[in-house]
Amino acid sequence: MARAYVNGVEISNYRGIRKGVLESLSPMSVLVGRNNSGKSSVLEALYVGHSTVPVERLPLVVNRRGWFGPESIGYLFYQGAAEAQVEVRFIDAPLGRVRVELEIPKISDINEINRSKAQGLEEPLVQINATMQQYREKSQLGAWKSVITFDKDGDNSVPWVASNPPRTSLATRFIDNDTVRDVGNPEDLYSAVLKVDRVGRAVTWLKAVAPSLKDVLLAKEGAVTVLQHRFEGRTLPYYVAGDGLKKLTLLALMAAHAGDGLLLLEEPECYQHPGVLAMCAKVLWSAAEDGLQLVLSTHSQEFLDALLQEMNQVESRAKDFSVFRVKLHEGVLQSVRLAGNEALTEREAISADLRG
Repeated sequence: MARAYVNGVEISNYRGIRKGVLESLSPMSVLVGRNNSGKSSVLEALYVGHSTVPVERLPLVVNRRGWFGPESIGYLFYQGAAEAQVEVRFIDAPLGRVRVELEIPKISDINEINRSKAQGLEEPLVQINATMQQYREKSQLGAWKSVITFDKDGDNSVPWVASNPPRTSLATRFIDNDTVRDVGNPEDLYSAVLKVDRVGRAVTWLKAVAPSLKDVLLAKEGAVTVLQHRFEGRTLPYYVAGDGLKKLTLLALMAAHAGDGLLLLEEPECYQHPGVLAMCAKVLWSAAEDGLQLVLSTHSQEFLDALLQEMNQVESRAKDFSVFRVKLHEGVLQSVRLAGNEALTEREAISADLRG
């Protein structure tokens, strides 16, 4: 089966974006722009839209910016809009296009209220309906509705899904400052990667930037099983490693877990030493060359320079790299795409966006 490679995304009434389109995404696409230019909203929209059961993605996007009551959910929608749409377009994949429509209806269905309460949710309840529509060329292949409910504390119900949507594998990981929030703790993440037989891939990437590392594994530390780094002659718990190695380990495991799917990263440079940024860039390029598609946002000139430096190490990488300079004007997402070496020649203009 052809991989689900994302070519573009169209967004309407999601977060601060009234409307906007990004086209010609690359295997590695970097979003740059001043604060409040829509970068995070684009990443979230891709996360929700890159799914055949979008409600399963909503707890992360609803809660990751902070829960302040049921009103939090209203801010998923542009300035009080009744509904939002995200359309993800694929290249050479059976999916063609996936269009997701979100809405907040008034909960009047007593069955939904009882279902939510039976799962331990407390009033007031807020419901989100999501309809996923699948297209190939101009033909609609089907539409599937799903429902999720949140209570006053931000707890959510188990999603209800109508009929059987196509469970096409759309592996997606979203990494922000709380990197493993949608997988669990580092041990859970390692176990998830082990189940898909990709631990070796992550370790290979890590050894390329940390040659003294021999392996990453789970081992007993007293009565507790913890993630461990194995070096020559010793094994140390992940938790006593330096912040740089810890960040790289989580990044490599998350990228390996996504396989040849989509990895979304929000400002991976946060709290990192410039030397670690160069190693992050190496890991990300290794993952991209192994088939992973990446879309990331950054405010760091140092991190962008590290990505560009790694791009220049291999001649063929330039065609797989693009920078999108994005901004919002009255809710309209505007962008300029710089492909490969264009990003080098326009470095000063990009720098103005990064520093803004």
